[in-house]
Amino acid sequence: MEALEPAQAGALLMALLDYSEFGTIPELKGAPMVAFGFCKPKIDRDGQKFVQKCEQNVQKP
Repeated sequence: MEALEPAQAGALLMALLDYSEFGTIPELKGAPMVAFGFCKPKIDRDGQKFVQKCEQNVQKP
């Protein structure tokens, strides 16, 4: 984030939050989109782990 201009960093942060909450792919360009591409797989993995954990907790008596 330090390598980005403040406006780019803000746009990236909002895009990451929107994607993690709603699954919306952002319309970023340049460095912010590259950074998003690095973060997206981690958000996806964490989301899958969360769903699996919730399903396990529901199945417990």
